[in-house]
Amino acid sequence: MRDKIKDISYFNERVEALENSIDRRINKLENNLIKEERISIVKLSMSTTYRNLIIAKYSRGDNIKSNNIIDLYTQSVSLMYENWTEGSGKFVHSKGNTTTILDQYTFSNYLGILEVISLGVLLSISDTVFNKLIIYVERDRVKDFLLDFLFCYKDKAKTPVVEESYQVFFHINERYGRLKNIIQEPNNKIAEQELKYFLEKEWYASFKGTPMYGLHKNVHDLYVGYWCFIAAAIVKIKDLDDSTFRDNKYYPKDLIT
Repeated sequence: MRDKIKDISYFNERVEALENSIDRRINKLENNLIKEERISIVKLSMSTTYRNLIIAKYSRGDNIKSNNIIDLYTQSVSLMYENWTEGSGKFVHSKGNTTTILDQYTFSNYLGILEVISLGVLLSISDTVFNKLIIYVERDRVKDFLLDFLFCYKDKAKTPVVEESYQVFFHINERYGRLKNIIQEPNNKIAEQELKYFLEKEWYASFKGTPMYGLHKNVHDLYVGYWCFIAAAIVKIKDLDDSTFRDNKYYPKDLIT
C-alpha cells in the first residue's frame, strides 16, 4: 500500500471496478453497440479510465513500472491521440454576446494532461508514445511553460515555448505559478525548498472549488489518489535532492529511481 487515506480493500474494489468498466466498453465497441456519433466520446472517456486504473494500482502498491502498467499507459495515450477533437477540453470564454474557445485548457483538463505527461516522464515511456502527447497539445495550440518543460526533456530538439497562450487566467497560473518558477530556478537548494512548500501547502489546496477536493469522501468511490506526479517529474528532470519532502503523502517517491 502506498496511499495513506484508503485501505487495501478499497483499492482492490476500485481496480476491479475500473477494469470492468473498460471491459464493458470494449465489448460494446467490438459488438457495434455504441452509436457512431458517440464512439469518440466513449474512447476519450476510456483513456481517462485507463489513467485512473494506473493511479489506483500505484496507490494499491503495484509495480508501477511493470509491462502491464506500460501497456495501460500506451492504451490511454493512443485513445487520446486517435480521438482528438478540435476544441475539446479547452476553455470557453464568454463576453457579452461573444463566445470564444481559447487556446488554454479548463482546469480539470489541464490537470489530466499534466498528469499523463508527468507519468510519461517518470515511466520513461518510449519516444513513439510520448510524441503523441506533444502532437496532441500542439494540435490544441496550447502553450504552457510547465507542459513544455516536460516535453523538452523528452524531445531535446523541440523549440521551447517563449510565451504562453493564456488569454484569461483560470486557476492554472494562479495555482501552479510556483511550479513554473521552480522549473526556471537555477539554484537547486531554492528549488527544493520551494517544491517542499508547494507539496505541503499548495498541491491539495489547489483543488479547492473543483470536484477533486475531498474526492476521497465521494459516495461513488471515485478516488484513486492525490499523487503529485509533476513534483516527481521536476525532481527527475532537474536532479533535485528530495530528502526534505520525500515522505510527503502526495509525493510519489518510488517513481524516482
